[in-house]
Amino acid sequence: MHLAGEEDYKEITEDARLKDRAHSELVVPRIYELEGSLPNDVRDIADRASCPDAEVPTPIDDDGCLDTSPLEVEDILEVLLEAERCAIRTWSEICDMTRGADPRTYDMAQRILNEGMDHEAWFIKIQGEYPEA
Repeated sequence: MHLAGEEDYKEITEDARLKDRAHSELVVPRIYELEGSLPNDVRDIADRASCPDAEVPTPIDDDGCLDTSPLEVEDILEVLLEAERCAIRTWSEICDMTRGADPRTYDMAQRILNEGMDHEAWFIKIQGEYPEA
């Protein structure tokens, strides 16, 4: 919604979001196949994640009040880029842990890592169009 009117960027971010959701749907069954488990509470899962929740910035005006004007595209892109970078670090660690020990999980993590790197490249390219970001 923060990218309304920026349809090209909105399409790219929606693609990244859908792929991230697909990654979760791919990973959860593998966790259970390896006799792992997940907390029942979604908030517990998020709290244990290696990456913080991606939150849009809360603009504050000069008087310290909430600024209700629309966020700038570059602010949203920065949040998305940092979220991808955190995911890349996490999937790189998983690849390192599973390399040579669990080929099936390694392959899955490697594919997700590669997609994350693609998403990072998209956001970097888009940011080039907004150099003040």
